[in-house]
Amino acid sequence: MATYSIAGAKDQLSRLIAAAEAGEHVVITRHGKPAVELRVVSKTDILPEPGTDIRAWLAKRRAERPAADTSSVDVLNELRGD
Repeated sequence: MATYSIAGAKDQLSRLIAAAEAGEHVVITRHGKPAVELRVVSKTDILPEPGTDIRAWLAKRRAERPAADTSSVDVLNELRGD
């Protein structure tokens, strides 16, 4: 796994995207803590097929997503420095 600070990632974003596309696990950190990861997005991640029941598609996507480790309130408090 490769980790980069936000400042470092800004300078080499194209290279990091290429690395993620090649299968490398790329994590961008903020203040030394993991903030985001780069991953390849497939066509099915973006839009449903035409004619798909959008509610069923959204419900399936929601069910497949991993549970968050922290609540949104905790994340906002951390970003604010509370």
